[in-house]
Amino acid sequence: MAAPFVLPSWGGKTPFWTYIQMAKFLGGDGKGGSQGWGAYYKFSIYWRFLDEKTYYSDEFLLYTKYAIVVLNIWHFFVKKNALRTCLANLVYVREGLTKPWSHRDVKFCVETIWLGFMCGVIMCPGGHTQFQFWYTYMLPILIHMVGLPSFVSLFLFQLIFAADHSRPNIHHLFLMALTLWLITVGPRRHLFNTGGMSAYPSRGRKYLAGDQKPE
Repeated sequence: MAAPFVLPSWGGKTPFWTYIQMAKFLGGDGKGGSQGWGAYYKFSIYWRFLDEKTYYSDEFLLYTKYAIVVLNIWHFFVKKNALRTCLANLVYVREGLTKPWSHRDVKFCVETIWLGFMCGVIMCPGGHTQFQFWYTYMLPILIHMVGLPSFVSLFLFQLIFAADHSRPNIHHLFLMALTLWLITVGPRRHLFNTGGMSAYPSRGRKYLAGDQKPE
């Protein structure tokens, strides 16, 4: 995976040791060491609308960490009210039982994990261009969950991906707006709610809607 970045024959221009540092195998890039920033300011695709002095301040670093925790507490415990579901699942595990997963369970689980992950992404204290590939596959679905027409969702995805390193603010600000909308207002179109259901046979519609289990 490192070859395109470090091997000259592949067009790589990054020294191997620099790649190890930038890949975060040994911690952050900033003066905070292992507790530091995700990327140097000039390489980051996040928080570039701040000035460099603010970006490297300890107060900003502390803010991002607190913000990640607060957003996840709000999303998990308040908005999703997921604690009760988690405790119920633990009872099944303790008793050695297998809980049958319904369509609603799968939808609830994936939405909770994805949006919790995005709460961390938007508040990450810096990140390199390749970091966006950790969540690229999620963006079209998350945008569609806002409830906009499909052609608008497609346009928005093309607008913000991939992040233009010369103008990364569009990407980051859009991610912040999208995530904060979904964890406050909530999805208008939930995950796995399939449009055009009338095109499927009756039995298929029931299965996709979660009303019937496959044989």
